[in-house]
Amino acid sequence: MEEEKDLLVKGSPLARLMESPEKAVEILNSIKANFSKLLKANKEIITIPTKQGKKEYVRYEGWVTIATVMGIMPRITELIKIDKGYQARAEAVVVKTGQVVGSAYGICSKDELTWSTRPDFSIAAMAQTRAAARALKTILGGVITHIGFEGTPAEIAEETEDSPTGYNCEGCTLAITAEEYDFSMTRFKKAFCRKCQSKQK
Repeated sequence: MEEEKDLLVKGSPLARLMESPEKAVEILNSIKANFSKLLKANKEIITIPTKQGKKEYVRYEGWVTIATVMGIMPRITELIKIDKGYQARAEAVVVKTGQVVGSAYGICSKDELTWSTRPDFSIAAMAQTRAAARALKTILGGVITHIGFEGTPAEIAEETEDSPTGYNCEGCTLAITAEEYDFSMTRFKKAFCRKCQSKQK
């Protein structure tokens, strides 16, 4: 255990979380007290309507903020072209030692409604964002939950079936994202996908 702490940089928040349950609670409560308002002030929180009600998720930028405090950063290790999109692999790494403490894959493709008309560079970027967000979730999911938000990055929640919005476009009946729903309801008072929004006057 002592060797593992050394790898995690002695005295760092991540290493201190491993020292004792009491120390872990102290650090988590400190993060909660200092970062909950900060994340909201920086607009790094998004409310996503789900079948279970509205839930608050932290955007990728917010995960990186917390990770930085913990001495961790994500890095992309692979980006490959797949059918209609891209697949990326990312790792969560302890900055001072280079130790890998989490890893994950992320995919984005034109098969997704939101990304069906986006350029390749945007799709590649989102694949990397999703991979990095998932990698950070493997090590920091519990920390984010303790702060009071959902333990899944917002970018992942919007793409998976774990928290479906349950909304469909009133024009073409296709499923729409929470972002599309919120914008459309605010602008048109009806739920439309991006394509049908463009047809409204």
